[in-house]
Amino acid sequence: MDKVAGGREQGGSGLVREAMLADGRVQGVGFRWYARGLAGKLGLTGFVMNLPDGCVAMEVQGQPEGLEDFAYHLAHPPLGWPIRVARLSRRQICPVPGERGFRIARWGS
Repeated sequence: MDKVAGGREQGGSGLVREAMLADGRVQGVGFRWYARGLAGKLGLTGFVMNLPDGCVAMEVQGQPEGLEDFAYHLAHPPLGWPIRVARLSRRQICPVPGERGFRIARWGS
């Protein structure tokens, strides 16, 4: 078993999972669609959803380098996208075995 932040152990697959919370101009600007497309390109799994307070919550799983790339590109979207991430908080959580795909979820479902 490998150790991850906080001393938790994970399986030998090297997969990590993070809960992320994005604040800023992240609703009504295509953020969830951008995150889903980016996750697909990086081979990540998980979900993204709007929260009632105007933030966007995500759980993202994959190789550590993929999660770093994902977080970087969320904070630095391509020119022309109206997305502006003022703050992106991240914390490691337990991986979900066998998860496939990255979906756009709805709050409360």
